[in-house]
Amino acid sequence: MIVALDEPLQLNVTRLIPITEKHASERYVSWMNDAEVVRYTEILPGGYDVARLHAYIASVQNDPASVFFAIESESHGHVGNLRIGGISARHGRATIALLIGERAVWGRGIGRAAIQLATDFAFRKLHLRKLCAGIYEVNIGSRVAFERAGYIQEAKLKAHAIYEGQPLDVLQMAKFNGEMAA
Repeated sequence: MIVALDEPLQLNVTRLIPITEKHASERYVSWMNDAEVVRYTEILPGGYDVARLHAYIASVQNDPASVFFAIESESHGHVGNLRIGGISARHGRATIALLIGERAVWGRGIGRAAIQLATDFAFRKLHLRKLCAGIYEVNIGSRVAFERAGYIQEAKLKAHAIYEGQPLDVLQMAKFNGEMAA
């Protein structure tokens, strides 16, 4: 779904804005084709080009159960993307996933800030009661970012993914809207 914001969602030097076709740049293509950048995601690197990203952005924008943001930093511009997907109005929940593609900003708290901004948006504007995220157990940076954003480990899904040819556990992280928690 395409969201309209009166102003960007911002925390310190990190901001979220609705992603548009203008974000489908060669820089974004380079992230999607970089095996190290997509290492802990479901994305298979290679074969991405601007046209494929245009199509992907359009498909998410047309999905009524998803909201897609570009993550920007004051110093580096567009550094990644964040998606709130699988939005269920009935159950009041959704999943959150992000990719910080710009290696120069890894480890600087941008992922955590983006997670906090999107979580606040989901709770206040989408009126969700719960957000979930699945994280490969070996992805320490992502786990720490979600924990610092107030998420807890809700479950460990044993041998749930294949990583580097081997079964790998996936951590199910969650955060409840304090006003709506059971």
